[in-house]
Amino acid sequence: MYGSPRLERYNGLPSMEIQGEAAPGTSSGDAMALMENLASKLPAGIGYDWTGMSYQERLSGNQAPALVAISFVVVFLCLAALYESWSIPVSVMLVVPLGIVGVLLAATLFNQKNDVYFMVGLLTTIGLSAKNAILIVEFLLLKISWRKRVKVLLKRH
Repeated sequence: MYGSPRLERYNGLPSMEIQGEAAPGTSSGDAMALMENLASKLPAGIGYDWTGMSYQERLSGNQAPALVAISFVVVFLCLAALYESWSIPVSVMLVVPLGIVGVLLAATLFNQKNDVYFMVGLLTTIGLSAKNAILIVEFLLLKISWRKRVKVLLKRH
């Protein structure tokens, strides 16, 4: 071995880097919880910190429900502006839970894992079902406006 010994430091303290990967079928959150449990049994004066993706995962916490709620409100407001109505977007938004239930039921029946591909499929299904509902609502609004025109024309004659 040539050269001087190297002392790793993290945040100004002597450190040692430990890398690992969750076992197949184990989520990263479960693996991190297990590591935190093991680290709590270390002697006094020895600590740990998460870095990289693990740090970002811990930092983000449970922000997904808030993000979904904000997205729901923004989509509702966009639809309300599109249709210039507060009631019509409700019929479009009621399709979303039906699409989610359908995807979850199909995934459960066919023993599919909840991974990135599942999430992409879920988002695609939500988008397609909402688009289908938008087309149905637009068709109905068009039919209603045609009926009104026909009634006006019949009253003139």
